[in-house]
Amino acid sequence: GTFGISMDALDYPTDDFNQFMQLEHDYIGYQSLTDIPRVLNYQDELKDYSHFKNKSTNEIIEAIKNIESIYARCQLFGILLNREGSDFMMQDLTVEDHLQGLYHKAGGLRHWAAVRYISSLLHHTVDSISPFITAVLVHGKQLTVGVIGQKETVFDKPMTPAEIQAVVYNTIQPYDVIQAVLQQEVILYCGRLIGTNPELFHGILKFRVGWVLEAIKYYLQIFGDKKKIEDHSPYEVRQLLFKVLSIKEWGAKEQLTPRQKRQLEGCL
Repeated sequence: GTFGISMDALDYPTDDFNQFMQLEHDYIGYQSLTDIPRVLNYQDELKDYSHFKNKSTNEIIEAIKNIESIYARCQLFGILLNREGSDFMMQDLTVEDHLQGLYHKAGGLRHWAAVRYISSLLHHTVDSISPFITAVLVHGKQLTVGVIGQKETVFDKPMTPAEIQAVVYNTIQPYDVIQAVLQQEVILYCGRLIGTNPELFHGILKFRVGWVLEAIKYYLQIFGDKKKIEDHSPYEVRQLLFKVLSIKEWGAKEQLTPRQKRQLEGCL
């Protein structure tokens, strides 16, 4: 793995994307992406296009026609979606159709940031996320979701998928499109890990998903990984989660400074 760690607790998949597809297939139901042949080495800058919110719909449509970047285009379609609705027609297709097409294209390219961004715009929810939340609760932990600095929602009792979807898309997505999907991924992996490796959660009474993502970002920064968290494959995110939760086991070996160790542990 990228982090030079043996992940006995986690099974190594042959291919990240199949792993995501399995996740999607089992939990979210996007089977169709598996048919897409893989295209390697697509480079895309993850630039922020939120300033287009101040531009007219026509200017946004022009930009979509002229910009190659998939990540830029999914942001621009997101602005149209919010402003004009999913049935808004552009070049003979609805905004939603364009997003579905872009989603499949991003899938073939393993462009994870775009896959997650569009999943969020289309309000995908991990169907069977409920048992994973319950798994965390059964171990006597509380779970909170939410973007740091915004409202946190505490999950302290089992919830229906519809309740979870409402929380994710009403309280996370307006502040951070991608976190609406990443936080679901983290809940899923935690629900699995707490069953296989309960010791990782020792001493954590309230598992705050937004802060766990912050710990992962900080970990990437410490080890000079230039790739943003949202650009990592689901499998890598799972590895990173394992890594930050098991800091007590490796923190000393890998020459973390006391300050770095404190900051990482402080997020948890």
